[in-house]
Amino acid sequence: NPNPNPNPNPNPNPNPNPNPAAMAAFGEKDGFVPGQRVQDADGYRGTVRYYGPVATSKNANANWVGVEWDDATRGKHDGSVTTKDGEVVRYFTVPEGKKASFLKPGKVDAGASFMEALGERYVGMDAPLLAPNNVFEGMYANTNKEGGQKPIEFVGELNIRAHQQLAVLHKCTLRAQGICRTHPRGGGGVNGAAAAEEECKHYEEVDLQGNLFSSWDEVATLCDALPQLRRLHLNANLLGDPAAAALPALGASAFANLGVLVLNGCGVERWASVAALAAAAPGLRELYLAGNAFGATMGAAADLAGENLEVLDLSECGVADWAALGGVARLPRLRVLTLNRNPIRDALNGGGGADADAKDA
Repeated sequence: NPNPNPNPNPNPNPNPNPNPAAMAAFGEKDGFVPGQRVQDADGYRGTVRYYGPVATSKNANANWVGVEWDDATRGKHDGSVTTKDGEVVRYFTVPEGKKASFLKPGKVDAGASFMEALGERYVGMDAPLLAPNNVFEGMYANTNKEGGQKPIEFVGELNIRAHQQLAVLHKCTLRAQGICRTHPRGGGGVNGAAAAEEECKHYEEVDLQGNLFSSWDEVATLCDALPQLRRLHLNANLLGDPAAAALPALGASAFANLGVLVLNGCGVERWASVAALAAAAPGLRELYLAGNAFGATMGAAADLAGENLEVLDLSECGVADWAALGGVARLPRLRVLTLNRNPIRDALNGGGGADADAKDA
């Protein structure tokens, strides 16, 4: 790690690489671009904020990955470094309470593709057996205090595998696999990905909770690759608010045909983003948005385009006033609205005046 800046509030020099587009093009060959979600060998996750040379590096030509960590106890930097001459060079800025690190590219996992992970999890019938002769090699269970052991058996492995073939499944679960994109970087022939691409087109449900997706464009690519997709779980992927440019691609993919969309804890901060996503998926029946801090942006007239929406979860979204739910109340088919752990003011006190006690809904 380059030497951290000891001064938490320096008067730094401007970012030496202020052009995000140039930085993205520069880092893409190594798999690192600003805004990308990554993790280290210990499973700590963060967001790439910079890729390039760092002034305090012993090798001036070496590239470093500037990562803002999710865990505030991780990292020693604030996005800047201090040279031996006392010059502060800032590469990016982290929010108050956050920390960052400059890491060598080899120390950062840039993530895998959905197709790679699918091909590795759901292997073919001809793949090597985990338990040849129905026994896990080199694995034993203790049978008594004297150290007696018995081998661990696994009976019926091929029968189980037959029910997990890509061609016969209609849904898959790939939670916390470090997936950040749909297709492998550089082609589809990696780790069974090519076969997976052909055999998963009929999938109706995909659970990708806790992965590294950070781009709605990539979500559109995923939905485009799964034309029969109807239920998509993306909770705990820090996607943030979608850019306007990403919405047409979403609407032109299987996203438009989704019936169930789970976006709990995805970093969505604007109610306008929720409305835009709902408009891109007019067939939605269930929408889960717990843990996204957009409550303060909800207005009394904020209608949601969801004529088919029946279930809506707005738990822990910072909704503080019943009037903010006016648009939600106008949904014609809504039958389940969940508002757990929101500081909504008591409706009996006139909808939440200044003296009303804040209570969790």
